[in-house]
Amino acid sequence: MKLSVDEIRSQLETVIVKDRIAIDDQSRVRYGIDWTRVVQPNPSAIVFPTSIEEVVNLVNWARAAGVPLVPSGGRTGLAGGAVAAYGEVVVSFEKMVRIHDLDHDQQTIHCEAGATLQTVQERVAGKQLYLPIDLASRASCQIGGAVATNAGGLRAFRYGTMRQWVVGLKAVTGKGELLDLDRSLKKDVAGYDLKQVLIGSEGTLGLITHATLALTELPGPTRVVMLGTPTIGAAIDLFSTFRNVQRGLTAVEIFSASVLPFVGGKKSMPEPLAGNSPFYLLLECEAANEEQNARIFEAFEVGTHAGWIQEAVISDSPARAEALWQYREKIASAIAKTLPHKYDLSLMRALWPKFMEEVAAIFQRQLTNIEVVWFGHLGDGNLHVNLLKPPQMELAHFFQMCRAVDPKVFSLVQSFRGSVSGEHGIGLFRRSYLPFCRSVEEIQLMRRVKKSFDPEGILNPGKIFPPLKR
Repeated sequence: MKLSVDEIRSQLETVIVKDRIAIDDQSRVRYGIDWTRVVQPNPSAIVFPTSIEEVVNLVNWARAAGVPLVPSGGRTGLAGGAVAAYGEVVVSFEKMVRIHDLDHDQQTIHCEAGATLQTVQERVAGKQLYLPIDLASRASCQIGGAVATNAGGLRAFRYGTMRQWVVGLKAVTGKGELLDLDRSLKKDVAGYDLKQVLIGSEGTLGLITHATLALTELPGPTRVVMLGTPTIGAAIDLFSTFRNVQRGLTAVEIFSASVLPFVGGKKSMPEPLAGNSPFYLLLECEAANEEQNARIFEAFEVGTHAGWIQEAVISDSPARAEALWQYREKIASAIAKTLPHKYDLSLMRALWPKFMEEVAAIFQRQLTNIEVVWFGHLGDGNLHVNLLKPPQMELAHFFQMCRAVDPKVFSLVQSFRGSVSGEHGIGLFRRSYLPFCRSVEEIQLMRRVKKSFDPEGILNPGKIFPPLKR
């Protein structure tokens, strides 16, 4: 028999102390949704465990009571992965924030799931070490969520995604089993690597409570180059030129001029940029010595001679570099106010021009007067396409229009052998489109893995998997 909300809340007090259970409306809204802001949140309660033992007890109770659990980190995702809209209990890890066991020799650090990315970055920087996973949401993004979504971010081109930097995990499965996968070994090929199964599983297999992360040396000085370019093809040629000539790229980002009104407008563009180019390429380059600096200008000259550069600025100080980065980092939060319909796609970089041309034609045919904002991580092929709601249009009508073109967009992605999610996961909102990038056999096997870890289906239900046909 399904428990009532009052029964759930009463029973939770036998598992978690009362002052770490929230049931007020403000908390239920805050913790029941992520950055998507599309679905009305409706969790029964929010709980704040402080230890792995409490998480085990909570899962065992939820399994016996038949109450679904939704893990909650910084809730900065854009796929509905942290949405609790159907009376679930939200499990927030924000009180599990301890960071310890920094091993300078092994270059690892151990932290609890609720520690923020920025806090970890700051802790290791003081020891001249570096965690290269970096997101614009670093101040609120939590390590557990970054692991659960296999976050990539701004420097994935150079350093890869979270998967490359996790050397150990602790998690609690949907059976209430504690998996201690934290031997902190950089080489270990004894059987299946279950931590890799948990990374990117979006909280559907286990609740991640701890992570041991690999670190690297703190990088040397860099310079940021921001280039206005006439076409996406020219931007790709510029990227190739800098990669081959400068040979020290750490980040390669791109955005269309249509983002400028949201991040300050043309008047805010740093001199000598005028904001008149269709696309802007932002490159971060190593600049620790005269040779590396000279190669930046050599690549710049090649691009100028080829006609790929319309306007340009090169940072001459850390403050200037940070100011240039803001044009890219502010985009997602700035356009979020419009409640955009978002696509988070991954495609081979060489296919971007043709894909963007064809998908733009779809929008022009079926979405009259809908503005498109393009940005993304050109270096690793992750393209973000955002359809902006006109101010006068009803939100429900806007999303109805956009969802009507989703199958055509994802069919195009499929024809280009891309992915329907580059970094935000499948979550709630892309689950129907998983078959556009995963085969029937893959999805069936994924369901069997889910069943093994979570036989009752209590962990983040409704996420990732397409609804079964009845």
